[in-house]
Amino acid sequence: MKFYYTLNSGQTIEMLIPEQVYYPREDSIFFANLIQNYLYASHAKSILDMGTGSGFLAIVCALSSPASVTAVDKDRISIECARDNIESLGLGKKINIVQSDLFNNINERFDLIIFNPPYLPEADENKYLSKQEKSQLSDRDVIKKFLEIAKNYLTKNGRIVILFSSATKIKFSGYDVKTLVKKKLEWEELVIYELRPK
Repeated sequence: MKFYYTLNSGQTIEMLIPEQVYYPREDSIFFANLIQNYLYASHAKSILDMGTGSGFLAIVCALSSPASVTAVDKDRISIECARDNIESLGLGKKINIVQSDLFNNINERFDLIIFNPPYLPEADENKYLSKQEKSQLSDRDVIKKFLEIAKNYLTKNGRIVILFSSATKIKFSGYDVKTLVKKKLEWEELVIYELRPK
């Protein structure tokens, strides 16, 4: 399935996403819109996109910033999809692609880690969703583990930018939290936070 997105610069990117990989929805586009402006002000030199899926947010970062970008996902099909999209856009030398369950295969620190996690709690109980769709939309254990260890992969003044729904109940223990932007939808509110280790 094809996906199109136009950057603030006016450049339109085209991606191909198979049905097994999370297709960028309103949350992903909301995040992409924010991250372009955020990168302009942050001066980050190294960025990690956790749970990259199709590679969408990693691509947006690479095209919006001179920073080096690492795209991470544990799913083999997602990694293949991301690689195909990244290479088709000529970004193979700018984005490093790593197959890893969270940080298991990561050995460096980053100025910025971004994460659009599977955040919908009701997805677990939705009988109309496939197992694949449930894992794409909701995984509380992954979020909890990420928050516990992500600070160990940040540079001295590094930060995390992460998106959640108001339907998700989460505690940011060990972090100073700043709300960057909110978006009201019909049945939830999307919130993007900036986290800095205490």
